[in-house]
Amino acid sequence: HTDCVAKYTQNIKVLENKKNVSTKITEYTKQLLQLEDDNVTIVTDLESLDKCMVELQGYQQRWKPLLQECQDKKTALKMLIQTYNYGCDTIKIYEKEIEDNKKAIVVQNNLKNPFEDLILEGKIKLDNILININKLKEKIAIYDVIKYAVSDTGFKAHMIKKMLKALNERLNYYLRIMDSNCKLSFDEFFVDTILDDRGTECEYDQFSGGEQKRIDLACLFAFMDIRRILGDVSFNIAFYDELLDSALSATCSIKLFDILKERLDKYNETSYIITHRKENLKNPKIDNVIYFEKSSGITTMKKYNEEIKE
Repeated sequence: HTDCVAKYTQNIKVLENKKNVSTKITEYTKQLLQLEDDNVTIVTDLESLDKCMVELQGYQQRWKPLLQECQDKKTALKMLIQTYNYGCDTIKIYEKEIEDNKKAIVVQNNLKNPFEDLILEGKIKLDNILININKLKEKIAIYDVIKYAVSDTGFKAHMIKKMLKALNERLNYYLRIMDSNCKLSFDEFFVDTILDDRGTECEYDQFSGGEQKRIDLACLFAFMDIRRILGDVSFNIAFYDELLDSALSATCSIKLFDILKERLDKYNETSYIITHRKENLKNPKIDNVIYFEKSSGITTMKKYNEEIKE
């Protein structure tokens, strides 16, 4: 009995399994049919997809340049946006600086400039300097006129030209008295011209020491005469240091004493000649002698007598 029950139970389970299997097979068959339908649909969809892909490729070929252009414009637009943003940031910075500067200007305007007093003082000094400069300019203008007047080409030359005739006459007058063999003349610029006894122009250095001495003495006496004539300046005494001690011959010395005697008679001009040569004392026109003697570094005045003259 127990075996029968077990077999029965086993049979029942087998039947149930068969039933389940049949059910499963039915379901699988339906699913398989459905898959076949789906497969057909997928194939159809794939074919449609292929067509779409072909069309899409055509669209891509046609729209690719436009897409590139759009991409370029998009890139350019991004750059413009970045530039704009940078400009906005810069403007904000500048606006901040402007505000700060305005505040600083307000602060500076409220402050007193420490250099205003120095500037004012400098302006006053500048005005005084300009006034002094204008005064100096006026003086310079006056000095320029004076400079021209006394220059070699101005009033000086005019005045010299007026006295040239008298000067040259007096020069050659004294040269003739001293038996000089030349003639001397000056122009208004005091440029000298010396002619020898043949009328040939010569230089001062070409003459001997005695001739040069005659020219020097003639100039000395001529200018003394011009000073007296034009400036009304005359002296009643003249000192000549070692006038006779060099370069003059005995004859010229005699002529020189004649000139000095003439000046004494005409102009009351007494002459004192300092000499170290006793032979110069023999000239008869000498009417007074003061004798000095130096001994041991001390100079004393001695009594003059004929023994000293000898």
